[in-house]
Amino acid sequence: MVERVGCANGETGEVLPPTIAEGPDEILVRFTVESLGEGDFTCPGNDRVPYDVELSEPIGDRALVDGTCRAIDLTPGNCFLDGLLWSADRGVISEEAEE
Repeated sequence: MVERVGCANGETGEVLPPTIAEGPDEILVRFTVESLGEGDFTCPGNDRVPYDVELSEPIGDRALVDGTCRAIDLTPGNCFLDGLLWSADRGVISEEAEE
């Protein structure tokens, strides 16, 4: 599930293809969304948009990490465990990884 970071009148908008960095210990997935353009936007919380990600090989024992948590400075508390969504030893950390 992808949710726009920032005020957007409650709409995430068009999700763009993610940037995926697959390493030996983790897989970093970072999403961006189409620009809203100029204007003032309210902050009621944005909708969550489903997006399927295909990897070049199985996850295996590598951790799955939300790359946005490492790419921009988010409000404290928005990135639990530095963006960790799933790991072989802990299982699902975030509900976004389940869906």
